[in-house]
Amino acid sequence: LVDRLPLLLNREPTIRLIIIDSLAALFRSEEILFEHQTKAKTLQYFGLAMHTLCHRYNVAIVCVNQVQTQFEESGSIVLAPALGLTWAFCVHSRIRLT
Repeated sequence: LVDRLPLLLNREPTIRLIIIDSLAALFRSEEILFEHQTKAKTLQYFGLAMHTLCHRYNVAIVCVNQVQTQFEESGSIVLAPALGLTWAFCVHSRIRLT
């Protein structure tokens, strides 16, 4: 994202849309266990990198977020965004598809 994408955008200036599906997969892998603080810092870094790319290259980036099951104290089950609250503060627009 940080190293290769700018090279591609410089080489192909007609690109106007980038779709990332799914950033959450990097954090949900059973082989990779992130501590909460490390995950939050990494998400903030990715968010800043995407904002920078959008402004520098005049592109739109759509980042698909997965949902995960969460259990409430009441015993009910709800679906929640997998990237959590940290990611919620990184996005400018949100589209929910059901």
